[in-house]
Amino acid sequence: MVNALTSYRTYVADASPSGDDQRQTILNAINAGMIVSVTSSDANLNDCIPFNTQLTKYEVDASNPYSGTASVNQAIDFSAMHPGGYSISFTPAITDYVASPILNLWYSWAKYYIENNPAHGQSSQTQPGSITVPDKGRSNELVFASAIPVGEIILVSGMQVTGPGIDGSLCTVLDVVKTSEGQTYHSVSLSVFVTSSVFGSYNFVAPQPIAGVDTKSNLTGQPIVNPFKLTFSGDDAVTALAFSQAVYQIMSAMSTIPLDDSQTPQPLQVLYNAIGCNVGQIPHIGQDNSSVPKDSLIAGEITNKVKSVLRGVPDFNTYPKWYPDPSVPRGGCPKGDCSFNVFNLDPFVWFVHKTLKMSGYGFSVDDDIADVGANNAKNLKIAIGV
Repeated sequence: MVNALTSYRTYVADASPSGDDQRQTILNAINAGMIVSVTSSDANLNDCIPFNTQLTKYEVDASNPYSGTASVNQAIDFSAMHPGGYSISFTPAITDYVASPILNLWYSWAKYYIENNPAHGQSSQTQPGSITVPDKGRSNELVFASAIPVGEIILVSGMQVTGPGIDGSLCTVLDVVKTSEGQTYHSVSLSVFVTSSVFGSYNFVAPQPIAGVDTKSNLTGQPIVNPFKLTFSGDDAVTALAFSQAVYQIMSAMSTIPLDDSQTPQPLQVLYNAIGCNVGQIPHIGQDNSSVPKDSLIAGEITNKVKSVLRGVPDFNTYPKWYPDPSVPRGGCPKGDCSFNVFNLDPFVWFVHKTLKMSGYGFSVDDDIADVGANNAKNLKIAIGV
């Protein structure tokens, strides 16, 4: 007898005196993607249905309109269940047709960098170094006590760093500096400033998952984020790694912004801050609400990365072709469901620049090309040509 099934018979019970009408309403509401769970006074039955079980198809029985066959994405073990003691519930998944796909895409790029950066799988490394801070100043440059051969360890952007002067907040490598010969590591720039000179041992850990990726809905218990696996080949693979690095560093920085007091899940707040380029709220980089003196060094670097990925490129200074069409597939997934351009992280940016043909607009950090300063001006002249 097979107890674990991915397809099973169901029956909609007569739930009210109105009978058939209400049962038909229930049937009309059943659709693929719904979360499948069991309702029972026996708490042990909850383990019979695996986490994140979803309805993939529901077929009504031709001979009985109130009976049908439900297909799910993973096997359900009915051996612990007993007739008449439970009912199967179908709950609509909490999704948004715009926010959910974009959220999944951003976290998928972060996942790609975690799994494909050269330091992936490398054990943590400890190296001596120092951060020299000028009088009444700040610094984010960590210089190694001696040059480290490149083959000895691998250092990449996005690695987490802990050590003297770093107060426990998330600190990552922004950039890696090699000697002129390129054979040894000289220093790294950090994602935070320190205000006092320090020396000691610093620990480096390969890039870790972005905060919020494991957040679950408080209504269904299902993941808010469902990242997928990206695949690339040829020249696209080189571009993809550079692009994923920029996306990862943006999300890593934005994940340090304190959560607001709304009910918005953390991953959506990270996405909001990333697309909105809210660098002014990132702690320990010398921006608003920080005890560190203001400085645009780190904030400017993060801002340029945001502008780059919203333009669909790893670096807008070196990649001249911006704003990829979201409808033209580029990149892929093992399951073949990437029928769009995965390098387009915000189709609205493409729509404004390519469809509306506007050079600048006020809804994105990308509007800097149209942000003309005219402080203390007393007159405005406008020329209109046809």
